[in-house]
Amino acid sequence: MSLYLTFKSLHLIAVISWMAGLLYLPRIFVYHVENSKKKEVVEIFQIMEKRLYFYIMRPAMILTWIFGILLIYLNGIEVFSQFWMQLKIVLVIFLSIYHEYLGKCLYSLKNDTNTRSAKYFRIINEIPTIILILVVFWVGFALKVNSLNYRGFILFWLISVLINIVSRFSLKEILIYSGYLKSNKVNKVAIYGAGAAGAQLASSLDLAGSHEIIAFFDDSKFPKVYITFNSNINDESWKQFTNTWLSYDKRKIPYTFIFNTDGLGISLIKYTQKIATFIKGLIDRKQKNNDVFLLQSIIVCNNAYQRRLLEMVFYMQSPVSPVYIIDDKNDVEQLYNNIIRHPRFYGSGVSAYFPK
Repeated sequence: MSLYLTFKSLHLIAVISWMAGLLYLPRIFVYHVENSKKKEVVEIFQIMEKRLYFYIMRPAMILTWIFGILLIYLNGIEVFSQFWMQLKIVLVIFLSIYHEYLGKCLYSLKNDTNTRSAKYFRIINEIPTIILILVVFWVGFALKVNSLNYRGFILFWLISVLINIVSRFSLKEILIYSGYLKSNKVNKVAIYGAGAAGAQLASSLDLAGSHEIIAFFDDSKFPKVYITFNSNINDESWKQFTNTWLSYDKRKIPYTFIFNTDGLGISLIKYTQKIATFIKGLIDRKQKNNDVFLLQSIIVCNNAYQRRLLEMVFYMQSPVSPVYIIDDKNDVEQLYNNIIRHPRFYGSGVSAYFPK
């Protein structure tokens, strides 16, 4: 093997190793930031970042420059007069600056002075990919499409893209499998019988990161049951929500639901038909077994779009018991007291009323 081919092979090995680090390190930063409160996990990330940056990336960058300069020397200094080489050198310099910037980010994460988000590191992770595409295709066109060199550059590009794809998926899966990270799968749940105990449970589940609270059923002031939505509903949490609702009828004591829809997102439109069907089932059960004890519902809804959806539901299907829709949650207690005294009460704070 000639000296030129030896240097070229070593140059490509160094470049691929360098590119692998440039594509991989920001992914570690992402998971580092997302788990910054977990001390044991952070320590693992800091070790990985240090070894990758100082033991692989930096030597690979230095060797890339050394063998690249040697190849230019063997090809003749006049190669600098070609525009494609000038542009390639500029892009490689930019990659080197990006490399040093990652080192700065590494130090900020190590010293706990980082102010960048995980999303930021996801975005900058695309920079080396874009530069790599520019370098490969620019050099390829300069060397002409049908040349062996161009096919080599395309192979190099494909290898680097493969490294990029693998780095996005393998790191997290390895960490999950090894127990350093937990799966991102989050179960949406409703908390029944909230109050102080419910708040403590919600806090524990939130810290664990495995559950998302979609609703609180606070019955500490029963027969008033306060239902607060915290997130959108999916099919699984809808089933949990309706089962929790039905559990109150087992007490065989009349009760009132007070809904706060502030935290409910766009999922309401998806479940309008299901809500109407659920209400129809309650009515059928009440007529058949007389075992539905919901006296009335007060719904706090200050979103005009959600209010129209609710109105559409109750136009489609009459409620099982009277429904009062109000805009201001501060009017709830006064309205409730007035309803207890006058079941047909229609106050000024009620934006919509639907009798059973």
